[in-house]
Amino acid sequence: MIVVAAAVLSFVSRAGAKTAPAATSDAAPQINLSVLKSQCVRYHDSGQYMRDIAAVDQQAAAYLEAHHAMKKPAIVLDIDETSISNWKVMRAYDFGYNAQVWDRYFATHAAEPIPPTLKLYNEARRLHVAVFFVTGRSAALRQATIHDLKTAGYSGWSGLYFAPQNYHKPTLAIFKTQARKEIAAKGWHIVLNIGDQKSDLAGGYADRGFKLPNPMYIVP
Repeated sequence: MIVVAAAVLSFVSRAGAKTAPAATSDAAPQINLSVLKSQCVRYHDSGQYMRDIAAVDQQAAAYLEAHHAMKKPAIVLDIDETSISNWKVMRAYDFGYNAQVWDRYFATHAAEPIPPTLKLYNEARRLHVAVFFVTGRSAALRQATIHDLKTAGYSGWSGLYFAPQNYHKPTLAIFKTQARKEIAAKGWHIVLNIGDQKSDLAGGYADRGFKLPNPMYIVP
């Protein structure tokens, strides 16, 4: 019976019958991972990714222009995929993540600036607004990060905060909130907080948060 059934199915298939879709549960993803990766590549390579970042940074610059006239104004910037692009390593490793690979990549100083954010940075400096970087990078990457920022065109920042070594909290929002709290405790008024992750912006201690697009990864 099994042989007969197989023969019948083979004949029907050759005759052009449509193949029934595989049965899946409601929990199954509705799109293939390889398709999502291809969409990310097209989004980046078309230039739309950078145009979308520029649109948000322009909104932030307009807000800063209108609200910077106060005592000790400051802005807070994330680094990766906000101020500096790591597209090269993401593309090279097919959007996979391995901490050792990324640390080796950071050590090569291959990161590139994100031009719209660099423009915003320079506008803040022109307006005499202090700039603080708050990054989820480990403090072990301090020298490599400083080199990358300077090479990318960032200079004259007022502070650089790294995540503690062996940070194991469930979200980086805890560290980043504490960093902004420390900045505010020193008398700085944080006008803007800008990042590509929701965890960059959660927790307060800033008048306004601006979220940049990042479809490539999520940092909780």
